[in-house]
Amino acid sequence: MSYQFLLDENVPRTIFKLLRQKGFHAEYVPRGIDDRTVIEIAREKNLVLITRDSDFADELRYPPNSHPGIIVLHIHPSLPRVMAERLVFL
Repeated sequence: MSYQFLLDENVPRTIFKLLRQKGFHAEYVPRGIDDRTVIEIAREKNLVLITRDSDFADELRYPPNSHPGIIVLHIHPSLPRVMAERLVFL
């Protein structure tokens, strides 16, 4: 199974490039859209959302069975290089 990802606008391009280099499908959400639209796009396209927005960690608003998946990045320091180094792909 190959995961496909939707990157929120707050995710650095370094992560996008890393995903693509590893052979994953990745695309960004359109700039300036609200959270509701972000999750709708993820559902419609069957993409796992990667975001730095902790609002998406709220399981009451975004129950696990209502979307393909959400990865909330809490990596410090939040420098793009450090974030990319700490991500591990199987």
